[in-house]
Amino acid sequence: MNTYMVIATFHPDTDMSDVLAVVDEERAHVKVLMDDGRLGSIHISMPRRTVFIETFAEDEAAAGATVASLPMSRWWTADVYPTPAPPRPAVFTAVELEYLATQRLGRLATAKADGTLQNSPVGFTVNTTDGTIDIDGFRLASSQKYRNVLTNGRAAFVVDDIVSVEPWRVRCMEIRADAEAIEVDGRPLIRLHPRRVISFGLDEDREAHEMTFHSRDIS
Repeated sequence: MNTYMVIATFHPDTDMSDVLAVVDEERAHVKVLMDDGRLGSIHISMPRRTVFIETFAEDEAAAGATVASLPMSRWWTADVYPTPAPPRPAVFTAVELEYLATQRLGRLATAKADGTLQNSPVGFTVNTTDGTIDIDGFRLASSQKYRNVLTNGRAAFVVDDIVSVEPWRVRCMEIRADAEAIEVDGRPLIRLHPRRVISFGLDEDREAHEMTFHSRDIS
């Protein structure tokens, strides 16, 4: 579903008393469209004889059809404009992406319906387009972790390693996430949508041997 802004202008010869006569009918139809999720906010500027309408539709034609169904539209000339979605904030920083690209194994924590916890080593990929962690594996759909995600949709994921012991240097990322068990191109996946990302030691000052800790919520 996409968002469109429709700017409708009353015809110059419109008798506004005719418009006012269908106000109740217009309001009733607007409510139906809003309840159906096809219409958002509406603002009418009478001095400018212009109506601003937020619509939700699959394409521009469908947005225009929604507006054309309004009783007042008989007096309008309407133009439909797509409203670009705001850019999504990056989920992972460049440093985190660089680190994840060097790792092949993580640990996925899930919970059964009775609260029993499970922690499983898993392979993973980073979906940079959607900002998710995708996990697949052999017979994933029949695994307990897959069933756990189907049950409650919660998970935590850890990737860590030991770079050196002298000096002591470890790196770690913990991702607390909403999880979904899905199929993509016919193969089962566990997809993690990060809600909190915690990292340690990824961007340390190597000369000073100082390791930094970062924690942030993902909106």
